[in-house]
Amino acid sequence: EEGEGEEEEEGKGGESGEESGGEVDDHKVVPGEEVSVVELYARRKELLREKKLLIGSLASAFLEEPEERILNLEKLVKLVDAPQAESVQMSVQRLAAASVLECLKDVTPGYRIFHQDTGEQRLKKETLRLQKYESGLLKSYKSYLLKLEKLVNIFKVGKKSQPKDPLVVKQGEFFLSCMCTLLVEHPHFNYANNILHAITPILDSGHPDARRCVKQTIEKIFKGDMRGEISLEATRLINHLVKSRKHNVKVEVVDVLRSLRIKDVNLDKEKEAEIEMKKKEARRQKLLEKNHISRQEKKRKKRLEQLNKELLEAKGEEGKKVKEKFFTEATKIVFTIYFRVLKSFPRSNLMGSVLEGVAKFAHVINVEFFSDLISVFQSLLAADFLSNRDSLLLVSAVFTILSGQGEALNIDPASFYTHLYNILFTMEPFRSHDDLPLALESLTNMIIKRRKRVSKARVLAFSKRLGTLSLQVLHNGAIGCLSLLREIVNTHTVTAQLLDSQHEVGSGVFDASIENPEHCSASNTTSWELTLLRRHYHPPTAKLAGHISTQCPSSGELAISQELKKPAAEIFSDFSMDEMSFNPAIKPPASIKKSSKKQPSSTPTSININMEDIKLCDSIDFHAAAVK
Repeated sequence: EEGEGEEEEEGKGGESGEESGGEVDDHKVVPGEEVSVVELYARRKELLREKKLLIGSLASAFLEEPEERILNLEKLVKLVDAPQAESVQMSVQRLAAASVLECLKDVTPGYRIFHQDTGEQRLKKETLRLQKYESGLLKSYKSYLLKLEKLVNIFKVGKKSQPKDPLVVKQGEFFLSCMCTLLVEHPHFNYANNILHAITPILDSGHPDARRCVKQTIEKIFKGDMRGEISLEATRLINHLVKSRKHNVKVEVVDVLRSLRIKDVNLDKEKEAEIEMKKKEARRQKLLEKNHISRQEKKRKKRLEQLNKELLEAKGEEGKKVKEKFFTEATKIVFTIYFRVLKSFPRSNLMGSVLEGVAKFAHVINVEFFSDLISVFQSLLAADFLSNRDSLLLVSAVFTILSGQGEALNIDPASFYTHLYNILFTMEPFRSHDDLPLALESLTNMIIKRRKRVSKARVLAFSKRLGTLSLQVLHNGAIGCLSLLREIVNTHTVTAQLLDSQHEVGSGVFDASIENPEHCSASNTTSWELTLLRRHYHPPTAKLAGHISTQCPSSGELAISQELKKPAAEIFSDFSMDEMSFNPAIKPPASIKKSSKKQPSSTPTSININMEDIKLCDSIDFHAAAVK
């Protein structure tokens, strides 16, 4: 211990000597002395090189023998906020923070460190050495996080004095990325919850880059968390943040919840498992109570052994139960946030994110709540204050519920059919074209997955509207609509009459302006739009239109490839021009080879006419000729 103390003092002395030497070099300039910019740059470069050598030597020496040289890590941590010469202060602090981060990423164990008070119990030398190293590591880890948090706090909302210096903001963003990286690399180590407490409020920050960094970090945590403990803690913090700020937060705060691994969570499974466990235990007790020996003794023993085995397996799955418990609690908190926004804050800017979350996690909602949820959605539509995108998300959530567990419910979603039918014509290629996949997904759930519950009149009305919509959107939207129309034609045979120009059913004239798809008389019209789409500028769109107009043949010239048989949403993204590329690529014009021989021109290049030879008739009436 004395040797280590002397080494620490020497290290401190060496460090202070180098720092002081650097400061002397930096302040060699005498007041009034003229110094060129080149000389100032050279002195700064030399000072920065010395600091780099110091940081590099400390880090490399620590990584060679971490348990023996834990003091080097402490020295590196001190450099993160140590005062330096003004010309290199931020650079040195950033280099030190990056070096400590890399060291901690390498040496941090994959388990939590717990030290028990052994009292007067004597421990082995190896145990004492390991305990001392772990204590030093925890101390440095905590000190490093505290130093980073001091600057990271500038991004939190509610701070009265936020720095406007862009250099300070950049330094804060770098320190924030260090904290986020440490959390992603070791989410189950000590102080992981402390990091979460420090960065979660930044989801509502006014700095977009800081907000994006934290959002990506928490999404990675959610996607990679297999146990559920850190996910539960993050969900609680988000719930507290949303509630404390009265739901007046950025959309990113709620968006991250969609990355949770709650796909297979069963909220009723916990009770079922408990009942099954009690049954097995009761059967085991009955077998043990049979003390008499009979011919079936061996059979009874086998049955007893089998039950013991099952009980041991059940006990061995304790970790699995803990995992399910964590994710179940997280799921309850998520739906608490969603339902609170839907019922109490419907005009919040979080509505779109909430509806997307409800649609994604609808399979884990208890069936008993479906009727109330549909009623809330109907009241939101009737209020008529939702944007087009939010209303599309709402309709998508409704039909996701009704095409899954809610299929057993006796609910007629007529109002949602009518709303989607009317909102389709608001799609156009500039402002709302990116919302088209939502409408296509809703139509898929409505007409394809619920094919036994949708009427023929609705099928014909939506098929006709899809064809009309294909004429007013971009080529990727048109081919997406046609892809869904192909699925409808293959699923519902009634759509064949739209492809037959001689077919007439009932009376009335088709009127696209009628709001109710049941009463628009779509059975008395045809999909004449397909004829126009067969001459579309986009070759795959034209090919798909020809395929549908001939009732989707499986072979022949008008058959389509497997690439065009994908779901509508995938085709929409495959042919998108977001990356400024046309699919398929446009072929360049063929080069014209110039012939070496000059061929005689069939048309004379000049005409020689004598104007005196031209005779005009004086009796021509140009006005009368024009009127005729």
